[in-house]
Amino acid sequence: MKGELVVVGVSLLLFLATEFFFPIQKDDPIARRQKHFWSIILTLFSLILGESITSSFELSAKIENIGSVFQELAEEDIRSQFQMLFTEYHRHFEHSRPLLKEWARQSFKKLTLDMKQGYVPLPNELAAEQIGKAYPTAKESIVATNVGSTKFYFNNVGYIENNTAAAKKGIPVIRFYLFSRNRQIELRKSDKPQIVSFEEFCTEIGSLHEQLSTVYSTVVDVDEQNIREHRDLLLLDNEFVAETELMPTSWVAIRAKATEDQNLVSDVRDYLHILQGARSRCTFRMKDDLVRGFFPKYRGITLKQGDGQLADRVFEEIMDSISK
Repeated sequence: MKGELVVVGVSLLLFLATEFFFPIQKDDPIARRQKHFWSIILTLFSLILGESITSSFELSAKIENIGSVFQELAEEDIRSQFQMLFTEYHRHFEHSRPLLKEWARQSFKKLTLDMKQGYVPLPNELAAEQIGKAYPTAKESIVATNVGSTKFYFNNVGYIENNTAAAKKGIPVIRFYLFSRNRQIELRKSDKPQIVSFEEFCTEIGSLHEQLSTVYSTVVDVDEQNIREHRDLLLLDNEFVAETELMPTSWVAIRAKATEDQNLVSDVRDYLHILQGARSRCTFRMKDDLVRGFFPKYRGITLKQGDGQLADRVFEEIMDSISK
């Protein structure tokens, strides 16, 4: 506002200076008309140029102000990303039509809502790659769920490699696979989503269990067990959660999000314990000699008859640990 007043003031002074002090012959009517013409033209140019300069300075001031705020609030790389977002918004959308501005506002609104809830969102096309990168960071255990289709994540080479690397690193992974006879499911070798039988799905999970070097894999029939909430989750070290959001009616992935908010993590723990009590007969366990080979903690353990397999013990101990 102050800058605009200065521009108007300077333009007014330019008009007055041209009108009263521009040298012409007073008895020349053509010269007088030329003077009036140029005083108006110069004043208009002054206003237009001044407004442009003012807008430029105001944008620089906004960027400088936002930069000073981020200087105190964030790490350097995060700060620079937010500053770039702010700068690019003003560069491309500050003077755009209302429709485009509204789209920008809605995008920012969604991002703000996610962060208020404690989540960082991730575009769908990056979900498999980025969530796969979480596996090498695990230090204790990983519990994961997969809802329906196996193609979205398990056709990603990097995701598969990170899963097998976790076992080689001594990190046990257990998985719940959610199944429904009423939902279309896309298996890894399928051309499109389709209704599959429980037996077909169980065969797919058995193959994945071996390929991923998973300690314990089990299928949950959400229809039979009346599981109404279907969540695709990764719980890492009992403190980090990544979740793939799904279309409620089709189980198609929309995007991913991640959090370390303790209330949200606690909610995921509770959900996993519901699945623990809903396991089906379709369950696969890593062989005892492989458990001992991958996980040093279990090398000296000898099971008595009736104790089941070592994978059962690993499963129970991990599920007990996420109650805390």
